[in-house]
Amino acid sequence: MLKSFNTSATSNSLLEKSLYELDYEMNHRPCWISIPIRGVLD
Repeated sequence: MLKSFNTSATSNSLLEKSLYELDYEMNHRPCWISIPIRGVLD
């Protein structure tokens, strides 16, 4: 159970970071948006 929780927490953390980066690039460097989009889709 604990291993499953850690894996879920890590996955959620990575998704949150990717979404933050997507938002940042959309607002500051729109031509770079494909990089965080790939992170979200992976």
